[in-house]
Amino acid sequence: DLKSQSLLLPGAKEFIEHMSSQYYLAIVSGALRSEIEMILETAGLKKKFHVIVAAEDVSQGKPRPDGFILAIRLLNRDHVPPSEILLSEECLVIEDSPWGLEAAKLAGVKSLALLTSYPRERLTLANLIAPDLRHLKWDQVEALFPIS
Repeated sequence: DLKSQSLLLPGAKEFIEHMSSQYYLAIVSGALRSEIEMILETAGLKKKFHVIVAAEDVSQGKPRPDGFILAIRLLNRDHVPPSEILLSEECLVIEDSPWGLEAAKLAGVKSLALLTSYPRERLTLANLIAPDLRHLKWDQVEALFPIS
C-alpha cells in the first residue's frame, strides 16, 4: 500500500524480497522495535528478516558498532548452521548515514551507502556508493567479496 511504500527507500521492497531468498537479512536501527515492526508489517516484509536489532537492544547506537556486532551474533546463534558461521567481513551493511558507515567500519563489515539522505562527500567510509537500491549494480557488490 502507498503508506508503507512511502516509509521504505525507493526499490527497498523488491530488493528485500529478492535478497531474502538468498541471504540472511537483519535490520539494525536506532528506531524502536515497535516502529520497525509496524513498518515491516505494513509493507508485508516482517518475515523476510531473520534478526531485528532496535534502539532498546544496545546501550550505544551508531556510530558505535554494537548493533551490527549483535546482529551477526544473533544470526549465528539462531539461524546460521554451525558449518556456515558468518564472519563480519562476509557481511554487507546497507546504510544511508555517516554514523552507520562508521559503525559498519568499526564492526569490520563492508558497507554500501545509498545517496538517499546525505551527499556523497559525507559517505566516504563506504566501500561502495549507489544512488538508491533501484540503481544498484549487483556485480559491484559481489566484487567486494572475492572468492578465495
